[in-house]
Amino acid sequence: MRVPDQKHNNAAPIPPMPSLFPPSPATSIDMASTPSSLAPAPPAIAVFGGGTACNCFCRELARWNPAVTHVLPVSDDGGSSAEIARILGGPAIGDIRSRLLRLAARQTREERHVQRLLGHRLSSADPATAEREWREVVDGTHELWAQISGISEPYAQALKTFLRHFDEAVRRAEPEAGEPFNFAGGSVGNFFFTGARLFFQSLPTAIFLWSKIARIPEATAVLPVLSSHPHPDGDGPDAALTLAAELESGEVILGQHEISHPNPKAGDRRVDKAGEQAPLPARVRRIFYVDGVRSEVAPRAYAPVLDKVSGASMLVYSMGSLYTSIVPILVVPGVGEAVAAVRRPKVLLLNAAPDRETSTPEGPLGAADYVRVIARAGGGFRGGARGGGAGSVRDFVTHLFVPEGGQVPLAEDELRDMGVEVRKVPSRPGGLYDPEALVEALESLVEFPPFDCK
Repeated sequence: MRVPDQKHNNAAPIPPMPSLFPPSPATSIDMASTPSSLAPAPPAIAVFGGGTACNCFCRELARWNPAVTHVLPVSDDGGSSAEIARILGGPAIGDIRSRLLRLAARQTREERHVQRLLGHRLSSADPATAEREWREVVDGTHELWAQISGISEPYAQALKTFLRHFDEAVRRAEPEAGEPFNFAGGSVGNFFFTGARLFFQSLPTAIFLWSKIARIPEATAVLPVLSSHPHPDGDGPDAALTLAAELESGEVILGQHEISHPNPKAGDRRVDKAGEQAPLPARVRRIFYVDGVRSEVAPRAYAPVLDKVSGASMLVYSMGSLYTSIVPILVVPGVGEAVAAVRRPKVLLLNAAPDRETSTPEGPLGAADYVRVIARAGGGFRGGARGGGAGSVRDFVTHLFVPEGGQVPLAEDELRDMGVEVRKVPSRPGGLYDPEALVEALESLVEFPPFDCK
């Protein structure tokens, strides 16, 4: 299937945008105080992946230290991200949108109302109902606009500008796509960020814009792991890549949603993270990317990601989907090498329980398996299917945090033999990390200046 060309980005003339940046001091909003010029700089932290699972503690982390770089994959192909990619191509922005909204300031009524607008999802009843609702959002007649009247007129017009730009791009691209865009269950936030990406023809610029509007601390960064998506006919930012998993049985599963949260209804890409999922039929041998013609590709890492990793005082692999959130970052050429070169704490936040990705008919992966998977992914998946891969495990993981009451099998002796230090962290009911306790545990690993972790 050929992905849409750059021509879908040709925008109709749009009136000049009003001033977008709020006239407020460059503070760390409600999450942290700006450090004194006499105080030592906070340690730079890089957090890999996590998706929605990381959102529970990222604001708590920012309260302690705003100097955090969130590195996220752009391979989510479920829900409205799938429809956007089908019609307009380009990287998936669902995880990025979720993290940006979670980090945004919420002190004022206006800020809270913007959160409500961009967090809104259209009706999932049927495509026709959803499209009617979308038309109301775009033209400003949706009841949501009345409910969020605290948004100033310049701010509202800026939001509407990018929503309309997205809508116009969809209308131009639909004839070539063959089927109309399905708005059912669509995320208004995803539509806004895609509109901004198309307007600037750059995802990092769209992220920069929102970070300024939302008063996210300047020390905080949200970065896509990929610089651009290689096109089958060359190199262009509009070709969507697909994540693929090769199982030990030889089977290949295409698509993040098929690996992680498949919908039992054929062709339905809606994601239900609350429902139970059958385990994978076999363990995952490796994760890789394919292009629009299903050829394996080696995408380029976004250069600022490599810079931030190299300068980090601590690396954190967030809780969440192992094979579809963390590993897709590590397998991008250059990322594993950058991680291995860092001599600082590298902390894996173990999940509270096994999920579809880490469950197989022969049993769930244990904590030591998680560590080995990360080491193998960072080493390019060289070595045996269950081996450690190239390099030392400690090149990629030095510490393992475990939520008290967690259900993932923990073999501390095996982890100790690998050189991985295990720390148990207080949790909330259900085995989920207590955010404050988790941040305190991370804080205990860094010093001013940072120490070498060899």
